[in-house]
Parts: sequence; structure tokens; C-alpha cells
Amino acid sequence: MKPRSILVIEDYPDLRDTIIEVLSQNDCVCESAGSAEAIAKLAAKRYGTILLAPRLAIQGDPVLHYLMENQPAELEHVVVMQNPVRDDDESPDERCHVLMKPFSRAELLAAVS
Repeated sequence: MKPRSILVIEDYPDLRDTIIEVLSQNDCVCESAGSAEAIAKLAAKRYGTILLAPRLAIQGDPVLHYLMENQPAELEHVVVMQNPVRDDDESPDERCHVLMKPFSRAELLAAVS
């Protein structure tokens, strides 16, 4: 079985490291980026899964905007790590998968498989 290639986009280094540790222990090859570096990585390489903690409101996230404008087919490979939605929150693009925070190890692994 070929390892899954995953880009983890998370601005909090401790959380990003924990996610990568869990995924790496489960046959995933991970790269990481903060929001500022993510677009350059996405422009240079295709990933099996993009695990994204969006900045600000979902509609205001620069990574999602980049994907919508430049690589819309990749939205099917995006898992948005999201806090529970309030009525006034925007929801992610319908092509994206949503992983609600807080999530368990099992939920994380299921979201990327």
C-alpha cells in the first residue's frame, strides 16, 4: 500500500506537530506549512489530502481562495479542521470535507483515509 501524501496547514506549531506525529505513525507521508507558506507548496506539488485549519472565517481563508481560483479540483481532497459552526459562520466549499474540532485520533485518521 502506497503511503498517503498529506499537507498539514496549521499555524499553531504544537498542534501541527501532534497531527503530523499521529499521521506519520499511520502510513502517511506528511509535509507541513503555516498559512503563509501553504500556497507556494500547493503550487509546486499535488497532495493526496490537504488538511487545513482555516484562518479567520472560512470564506476569508487565503488557501481556500487560492484553491478555488487556481486548483478547484483539489477541493475534493481538502479536509477543513473547523470549530463547531455557529449560525453566522460561513461553511466551507461543499467539495471540502469537514472535521469538527475537537477531534479524536480515530476521527483524524478516518478523515484522511
